[in-house]
Amino acid sequence: MARSRSEGSRPPLVRGRPTWLVLPAGRFGRDTEAQAWLNRRCRLEATIRRPRLDYDEYVLDVYKFDPPAPD
Repeated sequence: MARSRSEGSRPPLVRGRPTWLVLPAGRFGRDTEAQAWLNRRCRLEATIRRPRLDYDEYVLDVYKFDPPAPD
C-alpha cells in the first residue's frame, strides 16, 4: 500500500525532472570523490556564504542534477 505525503514519505525521484542538492562545504571543501561526482553529473547554481567574525567558514553549495529523460 502506498503511503501518502502526509505520512512523511518523500516524493520519488523522477527521470527527466531536475533535483536540487543543497550541500554544506566547510573550510576544507568536501571529499574528492564526492566533489568529482558532483562535477560530472551536476551543475553548480549558487554558493552561499555568511560573513563571520571568526576563522570558521560556513558555505552552502546549491547543485542542480538533471537526470536523463526516460527512453
